[in-house]
Amino acid sequence: MLSRSRSLLEIEDIGLCNNGGFPKLNYYTPLQVLQKISVLKPQDDNYNCFAYAFHVFDEWLYPDNYGHGLIGMDRFAEEWGYYRLERMNLKFLRNALKVAIYAKEDGSIAHAALRVPNGWESKLGAGCIISHKDLAYLSGPLYGSPIAIYRTFIGGFR
Repeated sequence: MLSRSRSLLEIEDIGLCNNGGFPKLNYYTPLQVLQKISVLKPQDDNYNCFAYAFHVFDEWLYPDNYGHGLIGMDRFAEEWGYYRLERMNLKFLRNALKVAIYAKEDGSIAHAALRVPNGWESKLGAGCIISHKDLAYLSGPLYGSPIAIYRTFIGGFR
């Protein structure tokens, strides 16, 4: 584990996020986006973004195995005790875990980001885990756009 967060401007030289293009955060990514993303943990190919968002760290999870699009995602999330919110409520709640889901234009589910007090965290494929303040920072052709928020309550409080 890293002792501090690193800017993506630093990671190309030290190889912390060699992730096979998940996503294409590179020399051509706008500087204003790169400056707002920090690497939290180096590459780990034991789990993917869905596993990370749902707190599984030893396997890859695939919502598409439950069906296409949000129907499959709903089934997948329900198995983990989450349900889809009617609105895109991005607010952090101390007694709840939230996961944002990205989908491509064809409706296929492509990415999950975990809500944390200071923004969002994302696992980039087999690559690193990053922190980002805004869900829009990862929007684009690879992941699509955020389309849903799923939530579960923790500690028995609602």
